[in-house]
Amino acid sequence: MVKELRSSSKPFHSLGKIMKIILIVLLVIFIMHLMFRQIVKRYRFLSSQVESLQKEMNYLEKENRELRESLEAENREELFEKEARMSLGLKKEGEKTVVLKPITTTTTLTAISEQPDQNSKLIKWFEKIKNFWYNIIR
Repeated sequence: MVKELRSSSKPFHSLGKIMKIILIVLLVIFIMHLMFRQIVKRYRFLSSQVESLQKEMNYLEKENRELRESLEAENREELFEKEARMSLGLKKEGEKTVVLKPITTTTTLTAISEQPDQNSKLIKWFEKIKNFWYNIIR
């Protein structure tokens, strides 16, 4: 009789194991479902961020390109204006033009000849100034 009880409890015992396995499988499926939903939410969020950042990047690249083009055009205009001023002697409205003539060394020598010690230093200094202004005007 004890054997009969034991043999009759085996199907109930195996039924309990099956229920535990089914419960564990359902629990695992539920947890996986929750994880999958979180992954999908995160993916959608990151996708929208990538899309907005790409739009912003495209806008900034376009703006950068436009700024470079306007800067190049402005530089070309400034260069053209500078060349016209230097070679043709043109000026803007309201500006005054100053023309500097090179200083001859004979006039500086006669004026400085009274101080023999500093003579050579002053002559060199005046020649440097003369060359500087002469190179600017040319």
